[in-house]
Parts: sequence; structure tokens; C-alpha cells
Amino acid sequence: MDKTLYRNPYFMIYLTGIFISGLGSKLTTIALADKIFSLTGSGTYITLVYLLQGLPALFFGLIAGHLVDRHSKKAVFIMINGALALLSTLLAMADHPLILFAVVFLIGMADAFYSPVSTALLPLLVGRKQLASANGLKISVIGVNMIIGYAVAGLFVGFWGHTLPFIVDSFSYLFIACSAFFLKLSADHPEDVLENKGHFKESLMFIKNQPVIRRLFLIDLLTQFIIALQIPLTYIFVSEYLGGKDVMADRTGILFSAAGAGMALGGLFLKKFAQRNKLRLLSHALIFDSIFVFAFTLNRFFPATILIYGAMGVIGAFMGSLLETAVQENTPQQMIGRVSGFIHSIADPVSILSLLIGSLLVQFINVQWIFLICALAECVTGIYFTLRKGVTLQSRK
Repeated sequence: MDKTLYRNPYFMIYLTGIFISGLGSKLTTIALADKIFSLTGSGTYITLVYLLQGLPALFFGLIAGHLVDRHSKKAVFIMINGALALLSTLLAMADHPLILFAVVFLIGMADAFYSPVSTALLPLLVGRKQLASANGLKISVIGVNMIIGYAVAGLFVGFWGHTLPFIVDSFSYLFIACSAFFLKLSADHPEDVLENKGHFKESLMFIKNQPVIRRLFLIDLLTQFIIALQIPLTYIFVSEYLGGKDVMADRTGILFSAAGAGMALGGLFLKKFAQRNKLRLLSHALIFDSIFVFAFTLNRFFPATILIYGAMGVIGAFMGSLLETAVQENTPQQMIGRVSGFIHSIADPVSILSLLIGSLLVQFINVQWIFLICALAECVTGIYFTLRKGVTLQSRK
């Protein structure tokens, strides 16, 4: 890891915000599920909440990215965190399911801005040569959040109920917004973005005509669909093959914590591969991940499964930070918001759709076969892009 990053106070402020925001989001996730169940008496509506939160990205992702590119990234980042602070407070106050669902939809709209502004902000905080290390460290922090976040959130909601967590999350967003006032960016003033007057058509044409971005988008889309399909099915797999219903919740939690530990470790590896062809690395990572998914599906010894899930977390972190870095390096600074917004506008809804498809498939197909199909799909995708020639990933100077 590049030690100069730790001496960059602005990047450390950004990273602290990622950590605090992650903890707050875990609190909201657990508290929201608890509140929906208490208001409706049915867990079915929890799926509806995921749909409502993910749906706005489909319609507003590109618009959000366009606005991020046209305005100060710092100002947009502050305003989005301020809006999320207000919406978290409204979640605490909502006393009717329809009001709750409306607020969740608004949070989804704000989230549509969060991904592109966060992606566009990072290159203005660190040098281009440090992007790989910065993204790796960022995803490592997300992994640490995954290890401790849900455990802390579960205890917090169990002890204090579902109202206080929303207030705590609101203050976390306020803290991030206030901290962002102190960020010093390399270029983030109106005069730096006035030249960027392209419309949506030009943005889409850029993505279409850039083979690197196009292939990155396809890999991200396929990966999001395949991996998201597996997440809810892990509970069923543990119940049927790794101990039974009595230990399902505990063992699944252990597996997700192992994946978080793997993410925390995997993000630190990216620096070593910063100068490699990232498209080729992504393809190879897919193949390796498919091998571990095969191993997970066939293994029945739970301690070994923990190690396998940890390895999958390492690869997942590596792939996530690779994708983020590749987009930042191969897109002009004035278009990063739109490119990121477009990718998330498709990939995020696909992930939610994949969750629903997985829930339906398990009614007709044995869960073990679904995992095997996912592993095969990953392997074929990785081999396909490994064999494709003529496109390399080169950093823009």
C-alpha cells in the first residue's frame, strides 16, 4: 500500500466518511427491516423496500452522473449527504408503511447520485498513480464494515429498537457533510467544468465507442447478476448442506463475516497489479472465483467453507477495486460521473432483479445446482474475455 496515502489528510477524511457511512447504513438496513415488519406484520414487504431503493438508479443514474459532471463534486457530495441525513430522520418519524416506502424511494434517488459523485471525487483527492491503492484501501474499509457492521447493528437494534438507529445514521451523514467542507480537491471549480456541456446522447456515444468501458460494463453487469444471485441462496445452502436450520443464521453470519475479512485483505493487493492489464486481470479473477464457488458447492466441512468464503471475499474486493480504478483511469475527468452513473443505473437494478430471480429459481431447482450454474457462468465469462484480443486498459495521462 502506498504510504503517502496515509499522509494525505483529504483522502483520510474521505476514507473516514466511507467507514462511518458504512456503519450507519448497516444500522439502517437492520432497523428498516425491523420497522417494516412491525408496521405490516409481514416480511414480504422487505423485498419491496429493496426494489424501491434500487429502482431510482435505473431512471436517475445517468441524469445524476450528468449533474455531477456539470457541478462541483465537493458541493454535490455535501448536498447528497445532507439530503440523506434528512431522509434518515424522516425514516425515524414515519409511522405508516406508505410514508416509509416513499422515503425509501427518495433515498434511492439520493443513492443514484452517491455512486457517481464518490467515483468522480476520488481522482481529485489523490494522484492518478495512486488510484489503485486508494480504491483498494477504500474497499478494504468496506470489508471491515462488513465484518463488524451487521453484528453491531443487530445488537444496537435489539437493545434500543428501530428508531434510534435512524437518528444515529442521520448524524453520521451530517458528520460526513461537515467533514467534506475541509476537502481540498485538485480541480473542482465551475471554470473547470464549464467546457463539459455535452448532452446525454454524447455521453452514451462515448460509452458505446470506448471498447474498454464497454467491456468493463459487460463484465460488471454479468458479475453483479451472478454474484447477487448467490447471496440469499447462501442461507438455504447452509440450511440444507452445512448444519441445518438450527444453525443457519449463525453459520451464514460467520460466512459473511469471513467474506468481509477477505474483502479487507483483498483490497490491499491491488497496488501490486496497478500496471497490469486490468481487463485481463478481471477475466482471470472471474475464473478463480468460479473455482471457489465450485469448491463451496461441493464441500460439506464447515471450517473449510469459512476459508473458501474468505477467499471469495478477497477476489470480490480485488474485482471491485479493479473495476472502479479502470473506469477512473480510462475516462476523462469531466465524464467520470456520467460513465459511473450509467454503469450503476444498469448494474444496481440488475443486482436486485438477480436477488428476486434467485428466490424464484430455488422453488424449482435444487440450490446446489444453482450454485454450480453460477460457477459455470463465471468460468465461461472469464474465459471468453481472456480470449478476446485487441483491447488493453491504458491510463489517461
